[in-house]
Amino acid sequence: MLLYQDKHSFLHRLHPSAKIAGLILAFCHPLLSSDPLYLSGSLCLALAVGAFGKCLRNYLKMRKFLIPLFTASVLLWALFRKGGEPIFALDLLGVSSESLMYGLAMGLRITSLLLFGVVFLSTTRIEEIMAGLEAMGVPFKVGFVLSLSVRLLPTFTSTGSEIVQAQRARGHDPFSGGPLTRLRKSVPLIAPILLYAVRKTDQLSIALEARGFGSSDRRPYLQYRFGLGDGLALGVLVALLIISWRMRP
Repeated sequence: MLLYQDKHSFLHRLHPSAKIAGLILAFCHPLLSSDPLYLSGSLCLALAVGAFGKCLRNYLKMRKFLIPLFTASVLLWALFRKGGEPIFALDLLGVSSESLMYGLAMGLRITSLLLFGVVFLSTTRIEEIMAGLEAMGVPFKVGFVLSLSVRLLPTFTSTGSEIVQAQRARGHDPFSGGPLTRLRKSVPLIAPILLYAVRKTDQLSIALEARGFGSSDRRPYLQYRFGLGDGLALGVLVALLIISWRMRP
């Protein structure tokens, strides 16, 4: 569930706040235009950044999610966006060359945005995200809650998997049958997961109180220094964004 890879790359060594700002700038790039050719460049940029951050393996892990998402985006936008002479029509639904190109553009845009996010999560630890947000002026409690929610996600996922295996051992398979049958069988999973979440929350609150959470006398154990490489990286992203804005179709 956690995509972080402990490798030695330039992106891994960047200041956390620089990576957060760089992620925002990278997200702006695919939003500047709806031209498929331009968004193909955004996708290539995301692939290049992934190679630069040595996280292409995570791209391969996400392919079972990204490829269906890209396909669904292209088909849905092509079917439901109106405009142009239809080249295929079925009752109220029709596909024109304009809607097909727009669907392709939206698929490329969503894929590019997700790949930029994968790069960020692959090169940034959870505690670095919290430190970067705090360095940018975000209150400590907000960053802590955000990092804690991300950190607990694998825990709840593994708990759900253990509950499913326990119910399968007792003859209850929640993933057999049709969609409605699976939905009805998934109801017994809700109660134990909620009880585990409540118990985990209570234990976590006790642990935080015992460690003086919220005290004004708090010393961060992770300290980062904004260096020349961070400024150069952000400068390159800003320059690339300006050039893309001027050259967009």
